[in-house]
Amino acid sequence: MLFVGIDVAKHKHDIAILDDSGAVFKSHLRMKNNREGFKLLNQTLEKLGHAFTEEIFIAMEDTGIYALNLFRYLCSKRYMVHTYNPLLIKEFAKSASLRKTKTDKRDALTHKPLNEFGH
Repeated sequence: MLFVGIDVAKHKHDIAILDDSGAVFKSHLRMKNNREGFKLLNQTLEKLGHAFTEEIFIAMEDTGIYALNLFRYLCSKRYMVHTYNPLLIKEFAKSASLRKTKTDKRDALTHKPLNEFGH
């Protein structure tokens, strides 16, 4: 399975793609928050999905209006998309590292989906 973490912002989104063993396929992909950017992401995911014949699971911040169009687009392409409260992701990132630096690129890598028990 491939996991896609998306750090959502007003004008752009930062994306990281990993597999279930933690191997990083793309540590950073930046896309615009518009249809052109959405198509770029879809093309990237299609290439990876076909290359690895894997399911793709997407986790992204639920930032309301900044995430809504991307969420709808990905759902229309039949991706499995889960949204999370940005505060939950921030706290998870803090617990996973002693480093106090915060970047969108690093945040995208922390959006690995939680299992049904929240772990």
